[in-house]
Amino acid sequence: MMGKLYLYFGITGIASILAWAVALGLFLYFARQAQRTKFYWIGAALAIGGLLLANINSHFIGQIEVDRSAEIAAGIERQRQLRATLAEDAKSKAANVRFAEDSPTDALDMAGLRNASQLDKYEAAAAEEEKYAYRRRGKQQRAVSAVPETGMGVVANASTVDAKQARTMLEPDFINANRLDRFNLLFARFAFWLALALVSFDYLSRFNLTRGHLWPLPISGHYLDNLWPKHLTTWFRSAARDDWRDYLE
Repeated sequence: MMGKLYLYFGITGIASILAWAVALGLFLYFARQAQRTKFYWIGAALAIGGLLLANINSHFIGQIEVDRSAEIAAGIERQRQLRATLAEDAKSKAANVRFAEDSPTDALDMAGLRNASQLDKYEAAAAEEEKYAYRRRGKQQRAVSAVPETGMGVVANASTVDAKQARTMLEPDFINANRLDRFNLLFARFAFWLALALVSFDYLSRFNLTRGHLWPLPISGHYLDNLWPKHLTTWFRSAARDDWRDYLE
């Protein structure tokens, strides 16, 4: 399973999964603990990073193309077999007529072509002359490519290379990769919005605390006091005057 996941997502996608999974784990484990604030912020940072990586991974998943090479090869093979079958049928249905004066060479049906033993001396001399005619033509110049030297050929070749470098997958893997990508985006977004809600809730719940509060923004009102009431008295467990002085300051 991990091998398939690495094939689909690569390092970026796996890192996104780890980021939002660890963030959800921190939110769940420290939900009822006093030191949750610090870990909520760590989880929020991981959730943001997981969402960014999930979107980057989704971009790469969207560029994957279905590999049709096996289907094309199978289609070519079927066409070849069909042509061979049709040729065999045509050969079996051809007229099997033989005349008494036909030689074994005539039975081959060479469409008027004759071998060297059937040529007279003039035809043989002409054939020999044609055989060595290329030696009298001299040194030949190679044909120059018809593509003008304007850079268009280079651009065409570059586009061909890019097309060959496109990431391809078989159709089952292509479907699985896109399905896992949708799930990854769903959980990454869920972790992000949960982080935003928990951090906001934790901040507002500490707004009216005497101790352990965070630096408050100018937020006030009856709605906040009704949810998290102010404490008008404070109990000091220490009788040291330094503690009182620090608190009063």
